Amino acid sequence: MDKRNIAKELFDRALDWLRANYGNYEFFVERDLVWVLQQKLWEIIDKDNLSLEVYHNFPIAGKQTDLAILNKQNKVELAMEFKYEPDNRRRGFWPTKFPVVFWKEGVGKDIERASQYVKKGRPN
Repeated sequence: MDKRNIAKELFDRALDWLRANYGNYEFFVERDLVWVLQQKLWEIIDKDNLSLEVYHNFPIAGKQTDLAILNKQNKVELAMEFKYEPDNRRRGFWPTKFPVVFWKEGVGKDIERASQYVKKGRPN
């Protein structure tokens, strides 16, 4: 792995794995998906002996991000925010529950928060 992009490469590997294995899981809520990705990230970190840590609900810019990959100096290398909404045709979901993900109020605010964080100088 390229040391400059190690956290991004780690995340890309975990995401590729999730794409290949998505059908093996039945996710009900966003946290289910985040937990599986966090487990995979830890697995890759341990297997490759990487000097990184992964944290859930890591505080950034006054809020919490779903996952954050930190270096050994406890600096954020990559912060991740997930939006997950299962197909409302699946069994076990009441139809009026959807949609949960709103672009302007939810995703848009997350993008703005991430942009502000980057403008302040992290991550490099």
